[in-house]
Amino acid sequence: MDCRGGIGVILDTLRDALMPACDVPECSREPELVVVEDGLALLCSRHLVDYLVAVGTEGSE
Repeated sequence: MDCRGGIGVILDTLRDALMPACDVPECSREPELVVVEDGLALLCSRHLVDYLVAVGTEGSE
């Protein structure tokens, strides 16, 4: 009997329950804790780059 699929699903479920996700809605990537203007945020690397680009372009207008 091959149980690897079932165990993998259980481990994925546990990981998702214990690991936080990015603060951006609909994003489930693993985040980094970053300091933003309003305090702290959990952003994945992709959304962190988007945030930094947005902050950088605000000052140039």
